[in-house]
Amino acid sequence: MADRAEQYFNEGVNFARLKRFAEALASYDKAIAIQPNDAYTWNNRGFALSQLGRHAEALSSYDRAIAIKPSGAYSWDNRGFVLSQLGRHEEALASYDRAIAIKPNNAYAWNHRGTTLSQLDRYAEAVASYDRAIAIKPNDAYTWNNRGFALIKIDRNVEAVASCDKAIAIKPDYAYAWNNRGNALSQLGRYAEALASCDKSITIKPNLAEAWNFRGNALRQLDRHAEAVASYDKAIAIKPDYAYAWNNRGNALLQLGKHTEALVSIDKAIAIKPNNAYVWNSRGLALVQLGKHSKAVTSYDKAITIKPDFSEAIENRKNVLKIIKQSKTLSSGNESQPPQPLNQKILKIIKIILTNPKDRKNQENFEKINKAKIEVTKKIDYIHDNEIKKLSIDIQSAYDEAAKSPSVQEEIYFAKKIKNLLHIRDSKYEILNKLQNIQHYYERILAVGDNGVGLKEFGLQGFSGKEIEDFVIGIKIDSEEKDKKFELINIITSSTTNPDSSEEDIKDILDKIRISKKHT
Repeated sequence: MADRAEQYFNEGVNFARLKRFAEALASYDKAIAIQPNDAYTWNNRGFALSQLGRHAEALSSYDRAIAIKPSGAYSWDNRGFVLSQLGRHEEALASYDRAIAIKPNNAYAWNHRGTTLSQLDRYAEAVASYDRAIAIKPNDAYTWNNRGFALIKIDRNVEAVASCDKAIAIKPDYAYAWNNRGNALSQLGRYAEALASCDKSITIKPNLAEAWNFRGNALRQLDRHAEAVASYDKAIAIKPDYAYAWNNRGNALLQLGKHTEALVSIDKAIAIKPNNAYVWNSRGLALVQLGKHSKAVTSYDKAITIKPDFSEAIENRKNVLKIIKQSKTLSSGNESQPPQPLNQKILKIIKIILTNPKDRKNQENFEKINKAKIEVTKKIDYIHDNEIKKLSIDIQSAYDEAAKSPSVQEEIYFAKKIKNLLHIRDSKYEILNKLQNIQHYYERILAVGDNGVGLKEFGLQGFSGKEIEDFVIGIKIDSEEKDKKFELINIITSSTTNPDSSEEDIKDILDKIRISKKHT
């Protein structure tokens, strides 16, 4: 009988080597029916079940093996693996520790332990575990790659690249190592190299969604946003529930000015992964671009609730609250509308003035226009002397802080912060331009009182009230004949420009930061 059990056991081993795990399982079951107390057969049965994705049954099989032979290090190691697959990472870690206590030189157990620590976000401990595995088995490409991944997570990207390079030297066709190498290079700001690394990964394994995602990240940093969207689309086609790719796609669409599409993409990411702080932060950025500032604050709040130390979301929230406060000051609390002091009441007064400028009764109307002009002038002075100057100081301070930053990751953080501040300052200049135009309109109407110029002299006699309104606020009427009349007066004002536009991309800002470091 024992010989028959051994025969079935050996059949199972051979089937497993051929990756015919269902047949291997059937052979192990036959062996167990004859010899139910053989720990090795129960262990191998567990392995076949785990390869078939039947992890709960595999766990029961390993438990039987351990009950028969508690000193079976490989059974404890394999048990840890299926517990991780079941999401029971703390139990898996304990199982690996038992395996290592029995057999300290088990490189596989140290490697698996490192992977579980990574899944628990304990990346520094994971690196230490991988180091122990490598000390025992230095030519294991998988451990070197896993080590590289953990190093990326703790911002030790130079070491991560070196670790991935070791994996690739051992196994040149290792797509995952090429992919992780690309990710690390992106973190170091070496985007062209990162793109090449991701392309290599995709050449080896075209259906690796993660490689398409990281490729998109590199393209986005190279300001090749349309190509980045196409890369994210590939990742999503391969893995439709890939939340990070949906979120990154949304960020690329934001850069292309496709704000509504971006929000749809980011919302898709949230539906898949609702507890990811970075996705909620991206949603806030999209809502700001759509002028939905209050909703943006809610999104930033959600990001900060999930990750209380999320500095970027905290900063973004502060900035959008400033915009809301300033919008309330300038436009009576309607945050999505630009300031419009040329309301219907003022336009009616202007029409009366232009209809009969020499009427002495218009004096009161001129005083109302003058009062409106004074209010606009106050707003112009406030924006220029307070808000824009403060933003300029904040931008310079961010550059100064960035010059002291010790890591590339911090440089990138400050570059993003600077770009955000530049964007806000640009919006202030736009508001300033609109207010200066309005101020000029008022000044031109007040000049009517001094010169006694009316509708006839302006070439507006017989025009409708809407056409006069269009004229006053500088909207061109689509008629060649009427266009000629507009030549009688020019209400076009010079534009106030921002000397340091937010059109600068992250790479340009990073270059400035690094030049500043050299001179510090």
